[in-house]
Amino acid sequence: MIKHTVALVLTLFALAYSLTATAKSPSYNYADISYQKSTGSRFIDFQGPSIAASHLISSNWFIEGAFYDGHNNDGLPEFNLSSFRFDLRRWNFGAGYKNELFSQSNWYTSLNYVEKRSKISNISNNFERSRSIDGWNIKAGIRSNITDRFEVGVQALYETLSGSSPQTQAANIPPEEDNTIVLFNEPDIQNSLKDNRYSLSGYTLFKLSSTLGLKAAIEYGDNRESETSMSPGQSETVSSLKDNNTTYTLGLRWIFS
Repeated sequence: MIKHTVALVLTLFALAYSLTATAKSPSYNYADISYQKSTGSRFIDFQGPSIAASHLISSNWFIEGAFYDGHNNDGLPEFNLSSFRFDLRRWNFGAGYKNELFSQSNWYTSLNYVEKRSKISNISNNFERSRSIDGWNIKAGIRSNITDRFEVGVQALYETLSGSSPQTQAANIPPEEDNTIVLFNEPDIQNSLKDNRYSLSGYTLFKLSSTLGLKAAIEYGDNRESETSMSPGQSETVSSLKDNNTTYTLGLRWIFS
């Protein structure tokens, strides 16, 4: 991840400094509609549509928001969970500050409230487990118009979320049923959830016109999830998962100024 990220950042900055730019600074009044695909090193891959928007409310301050609706219909065959469906929805809303870095470039930072809801379900055995966590993230980055038609940007993000959900247990049904794993909830046992994420990302925007552009982005992330059992009268049990993932985004951007 580090090697790819360094190469990404250096490439974008080399473009920004080596090309002569006469374009104005990037706009913070826009709306995106995109399709995202995330691939993880250890866990579930998700894909689905996303929308995002930003609006400049003064010369330096802006508000922003985004919504993502991801899913995975392949399950986890390695754990005999191929018949399960996984859904992930997340949204964020916040405010940020931007300032000029060069005549055609600026730096920015923003703080967002984040909510993430995930669900695992299997209609065949009437199982469904939902969990909801929320928290905040902070972002900082640089955006630059290389030419009137070509814009690039890099961004660093830190996110921390937490919440609780019923504990999920697993059991094997009889061999004549192909030894498939069945999941069931333990509503009397609440688990404490924490999710921390770090990421570096970069994007390019090719402007088809003054109001419409084609955007492509890539994000390298490091996710660290932990789940602590809070069963009454028992010692706490902590399980953790670390997952490096890559998210690819392709979509359209409407620019309003």
